Amino acid sequence: MVINFTDVSSFSDGPLLSFLLRKEWMSTTSCKQEEVLTEALMMVPDCQRRLATAFEDLQKILNTEEDLKEIEDYLAAKKVLEEAKLQLPKSGEVHMC
Repeated sequence: MVINFTDVSSFSDGPLLSFLLRKEWMSTTSCKQEEVLTEALMMVPDCQRRLATAFEDLQKILNTEEDLKEIEDYLAAKKVLEEAKLQLPKSGEVHMC
């Protein structure tokens, strides 16, 4: 069977049209998925830097406000820091899933 791609009437065949549309959709989807994955991977180092900065900021606040160490919010923040410290990457290290 010869397919004339310039003649739209050759696409009136249901299975052929379905195949071509599916192939185009898969190609487009694959490209979009790769684009989204690349963008997500580029965001990881930035998010890690921002998380490290926020960690340091909270740590400084807690160190300067030790007179509040009996208050529930202070204790909760201290607990968050302890849990987050285990999750932060070491200097120069990038964590990937």
